[in-house]
Amino acid sequence: MKFILLLSSLMVSVLADQAPLKNVLEATTEDVWSPDPCFPFCTTPDDFTSPDPELCIKTDCMDKPLCQEMCAVIMQCRSYEWIMNNDDNDIFGETWCAVDGYGMCYCCNCPE
Repeated sequence: MKFILLLSSLMVSVLADQAPLKNVLEATTEDVWSPDPCFPFCTTPDDFTSPDPELCIKTDCMDKPLCQEMCAVIMQCRSYEWIMNNDDNDIFGETWCAVDGYGMCYCCNCPE
């Protein structure tokens, strides 16, 4: 009997503790992201299209000065393309970057 009483009081305390946590989680995730009605079938602009993979090597998301320097100094490439894409409707896109101000860096015309 004591075990059942202990178990039921433990369940009540756990459930009581989770209710405020649920309200906090709902409050912090509301209105954070609101996709367009077309999501996930939105058409993105041509500016978000990655360059030809035979000419350019995809690296990672970074700021533009780092992209330029990395392609020239580290990769020894003659050019680069930096595509700024922070559009929430394109999160599955090849050029999408999660950090505001970062873009996908492509090093182009690299030696073999």
